Amino acid sequence: TTRERVLTVARRLGYRPSVAGRALVTGKTGVIGMVMERAFQTRTEWGLRIQAGLSEALEASDRHLMVFHAEPTERRLPSMVLGRAVDGIVIVLSGTPAFLEELRQRGTPVVVVDPAAPVACDRVRADEVDGARQATRHLLELGHRKIAYVGIHAHVVEHVSRQRWS
Repeated sequence: TTRERVLTVARRLGYRPSVAGRALVTGKTGVIGMVMERAFQTRTEWGLRIQAGLSEALEASDRHLMVFHAEPTERRLPSMVLGRAVDGIVIVLSGTPAFLEELRQRGTPVVVVDPAAPVACDRVRADEVDGARQATRHLLELGHRKIAYVGIHAHVVEHVSRQRWS
């Protein structure tokens, strides 16, 4: 009965548990960091869709997303990552960042999205070759015979264009 009275008063007063307090007790922040290349953030809908989808999935499990911007050549981790303000990192860069090894050494869970080269950690990749094959097959099945491929030759997506063309 005491528990119920406390919960009733907490609801009436609009009490919300302290994220910082919970992190002190559990060692978990409930925040996942996303290191995104500035070019993906500002020039592509692809990057925004990844960010929105990840944020939505995390919120469904009562977690939150913190976005950092970096370049593939950066060697330093964002300060919030160094301060353990996140429980894990999702990396969305066109190259493998120099700080990936430091994350591994710290024991930080890492997922790399669509890496341009093989990386020694969990990763999520689109199958560009099979996707292009399926799209071409679909057009052929519809009777189209003059099919063109229009790709982008920008450094941030060049590896994707090469895979789709092959």
